[in-house]
Amino acid sequence: MWVWLLWTLSLCQFTLGLTSDQVFSDDWQTTNIGRPIDLINLNHALYTLSSEGIISILDANNGEVLYRYYNENGRILEDSKIVKGNTDYIISYFNYGLDQDGYSKVILWDTKQTSLRVQREIQFPNKTLAVAQFEDMVYVATENGIHKFDLNPLNPPQTVFTSPVLLEEASIFVNPENRQVFATWEIQGSLYYSELEYFESKVFVGCKLAELRFYYSSYSNYFICNGQTVYEFDNYGAAKLKEGSNMVTDTLSSDLLVNAQIDDMKIIEDYVAIKSNNTLRLFNYREATLTPVVEFELPSSIDDSISHNFAVGDSTVYLITFSKHHRVDCYVNGTLQWSKDESLAEVKDIVVIDQDIDRFEIKKYMVVLSAAKTIGVFHLHRCSGQQLLNIFEVDVDFDRLHNVNNTVQGQLGSREFSVDFLNGKVFELHDNQPKEISSEPSFSAGLDLPYNRVEGYKNGVSTWRFQPDFERVTGLLKRSYDNEHVASNGIVLHDRSVLYKYLLPNTGVITTFNEDKNIVGIYLINLITGQLYGKFYRSVYTQFDPELDFSIVYEENFIIFSVVKGENSEVCVIDLFESLKPNFSLTKKLQVFSSIQDAFAPAFATQCFTVLNQQINQMAIFNTKYNIATKEIVCSTRFGQIFSIPKMVLDARRNGFIGDLKKGNNRDISYEDKKLPRISMSKYAASILSKFTYDPLIHIHPRFILSHHRKLISGHHKPYLNVVPTELESTAYVVYQGVDTFVTILRPSGSFDRLTSSFNFKIVIGTIILLILIIAYIHPKTERMKLLGLWNL
Repeated sequence: MWVWLLWTLSLCQFTLGLTSDQVFSDDWQTTNIGRPIDLINLNHALYTLSSEGIISILDANNGEVLYRYYNENGRILEDSKIVKGNTDYIISYFNYGLDQDGYSKVILWDTKQTSLRVQREIQFPNKTLAVAQFEDMVYVATENGIHKFDLNPLNPPQTVFTSPVLLEEASIFVNPENRQVFATWEIQGSLYYSELEYFESKVFVGCKLAELRFYYSSYSNYFICNGQTVYEFDNYGAAKLKEGSNMVTDTLSSDLLVNAQIDDMKIIEDYVAIKSNNTLRLFNYREATLTPVVEFELPSSIDDSISHNFAVGDSTVYLITFSKHHRVDCYVNGTLQWSKDESLAEVKDIVVIDQDIDRFEIKKYMVVLSAAKTIGVFHLHRCSGQQLLNIFEVDVDFDRLHNVNNTVQGQLGSREFSVDFLNGKVFELHDNQPKEISSEPSFSAGLDLPYNRVEGYKNGVSTWRFQPDFERVTGLLKRSYDNEHVASNGIVLHDRSVLYKYLLPNTGVITTFNEDKNIVGIYLINLITGQLYGKFYRSVYTQFDPELDFSIVYEENFIIFSVVKGENSEVCVIDLFESLKPNFSLTKKLQVFSSIQDAFAPAFATQCFTVLNQQINQMAIFNTKYNIATKEIVCSTRFGQIFSIPKMVLDARRNGFIGDLKKGNNRDISYEDKKLPRISMSKYAASILSKFTYDPLIHIHPRFILSHHRKLISGHHKPYLNVVPTELESTAYVVYQGVDTFVTILRPSGSFDRLTSSFNFKIVIGTIILLILIIAYIHPKTERMKLLGLWNL
């Protein structure tokens, strides 16, 4: 009795439903910052700029991410920077490569609040070389000249100087004591400088910009060339002042500060950091004291790091290193303060392993393979502790991971390895040890991108080849489950007739891109014989990137793809049928189907929709164990949002174009195509036309936003997006991996059957317990009464 009682109570969370406060409580997210390329310290916080274009505010004490800004415009160059402005401002500039027209973006940030606020954002047509702020004016040196703008967003930027040729390098210096701003720049090997209020270009001979350093004292301005020659300069010219060794100022040399061989010297704001014999000493050169403010031995990790950055604040030196395994370590005055693993910001593969098969397969492990040769293990379900269970480095650079009988195996070429992910160990499998058992039949097909082809094989021997002449092959898709797991082989129409789905096995989809004509091609092909059933094509805009702007999924009898168009996405669906005549099926009488003898081209219906204000970069299909639950299409966007669209919305029977591939092989599914008839023109329209009226615009309702209030960062590559079924037919996990990891639970059949927040769970649970106790109390008496009744007592 008590066992039954406990089992009943354990199901309460599934049977009692979810309140509006709890419906989104099952998701979790990791927060990554990427590889830092620049670092500053401001107000006891660290500001980092990463190669992924992420500006992060970190707690200097523990590395906790307080705020992030993600630049969605594209991958930035390594010479992008983040610098201090006035007291409450910082300035960042993002430089973009030639594949993005080589422009740059300068942002002035107000830091008075907990989060950053954009004060001004200016885009320049060329690369930005240097920025500086003096009072309410920001000065910007770009490849085509020098500009300035103030804090008022209504005032356009002003041009101080336009160069007839591109500037190679530039720097901007501020002397707050005499209220002057100077700029130096290099053109074709010659160095120039000028004061920016009264601009007059002057040549500076004898030094390169990379060797030049600016210094001011009282009302004098100095150039220090290569740490040896000191020049004093003003608006009228420059004059050599003195020669020296390791000059910090016009009067102070590092040789006076450190009585040892100087390996390196770096000026950071009002401080000079001197490296000597692996020891770093920090001096405040403006106070001209011979005693270091801070002195410590540099950590050994700095030599093995990919990159490192320094920042100084309140007589404290912050050192951030980035290791070859993508680990960020922060040292404060030489002592390790905190570490942050960033290896999982770039993932190669993910597998999901059942943790406990007796609990509806809700508890699972997610094993993540990173590009930095590390493997991370997460609890897929949300738990009260830390989601990350284990992370360890591996010596093998795996190509991918496999789930073999609920264990993890890694693959490197033809070599297979067993991965003990809980204990962080890897063992190579040999011929006498169990390996992954391939479920592929003697026929197979594979994608060969270097040769721009798809090739079919039988027992390893090539039998057919698809290799277009003027198109680039971009992908090959196959169904993830066979017909045994299709819940219904037809669509029951409102008049009780059936429209049979096209479910021929061994059917694949090949995607291509024609760069000359800007056309995306979708080929339907027999993967056994190589027979082309037909082609659908869609025109795209001129700067279309098929790797980032195109996503496609294929399952059962439907193909859905998205194309980014400006700020929106066009989503098209192709529904395949054996025939558009209700109750007619070509395979109905076939007991055994042969992909060689019985194959035929399908009839189709296609329709396109515009998803407003969403740039879709990946899609996945909501699948369950038996595929009975409502189908939904899960989409992720460039701006870090995940949402779902019910398949009933993306239905080609909503007055889409119709046709039969038996009668032709090329079909344009653009809006402008007038050759194909619409489904309303069919003689079977009364039966097959959807009663759901067609609307070309899809507005994403907040209830369908799976990421909720979270801001996810996808990075500048296609993220990983997948749906993992559980034993509960209406429940599955949505797994997303970009720079961040995000996991949530999707319940399409019951997500909106929600109770109000005022619903009292305690009363319901108490009522159930009371009923069970009453039954337990009455049951023996009723059994006794039944027995006495048999004896007529």
